[in-house]
Amino acid sequence: EVTPLIDGSRYFPEIARHVARLRPGDAWYLTGWVFDHTVRPTPAGRTFGELLATAAARGVDVRVILWASRIVLSSTSAPFHGIVRLNVQSAEALRGATVGGTHPLAGRVLLDYSPGHLASSHHQKTQVFVHGGVVTAFAGGIDVESLRLDGPPHAGVPTPWHDAAVRVRGSAGRAVLENFTTRWTEAATLTPATYDI
Repeated sequence: EVTPLIDGSRYFPEIARHVARLRPGDAWYLTGWVFDHTVRPTPAGRTFGELLATAAARGVDVRVILWASRIVLSSTSAPFHGIVRLNVQSAEALRGATVGGTHPLAGRVLLDYSPGHLASSHHQKTQVFVHGGVVTAFAGGIDVESLRLDGPPHAGVPTPWHDAAVRVRGSAGRAVLENFTTRWTEAATLTPATYDI
């Protein structure tokens, strides 16, 4: 089953609905090229950072992989410097988030700086939910970033943004989950890096 979701105005509320259904023993896995933990998927809702931390504290298996090229970060004039800086800041905020006196995302957020083209496969934007063994995955071009919250008519905002993603279930959803598992396994083998930001 494949369902297109055109623009962030449709994508983010759908993500929020899946987050609200998470129970202990479920899973929420996220990959990001641009990730801002302060973004709210719904205007009156909690931030992604808060949602991820509270889900993990409730017993949801939460894991996050963010792109973070050390080469790009080493030069303020490098393309995508601001993106890497934001990702590193968000990863540190997630790792340090406190819920009930614990850090539920410690060890659950990886910065993937593996070699390759500057944007390479790290350009993936996926979210995978496993509810009671049923996999639902989202993949496409929509980053967790405030400009991506836009929707029709794409007016009245400083930078209109038109993009798309798909919600997939069945074998396609399991394939996105398998991709995440492979990336997590590979990124977890990287030596922890220090980022001066």
